[in-house]
Amino acid sequence: MGMYGGPCMGMQGGIGAPGASSTAVEGSSGATSSYTSNVEKTTSGMINGARHVMGRATGKWWYDQAIPFNAANNPYYPFLVAEIQKARPRVKPPTTYELCRAILDAKIDDV
Repeated sequence: MGMYGGPCMGMQGGIGAPGASSTAVEGSSGATSSYTSNVEKTTSGMINGARHVMGRATGKWWYDQAIPFNAANNPYYPFLVAEIQKARPRVKPPTTYELCRAILDAKIDDV
């Protein structure tokens, strides 16, 4: 289990692919690891294009906010991405005030 509850933390706190574990020994040269292999497989689909750019931006925010990796399994996550994709390019994200007031109040009313 990783530092933030997710399965993606490798040796020495590095971020790796889900379920990846490193077999390399620190300081050994030329060591091939399953960690590197899994990371290459995971990132191979995100190398090019818009998905790569979106992944980098999402990851930067995700890691900065220390969001648990398993939050990507939440059913609202794909919904969030789909709604962002539908939004016009100049739509601004909700402010802190909107998130903690109007949007939260609307969610409470839904319950």
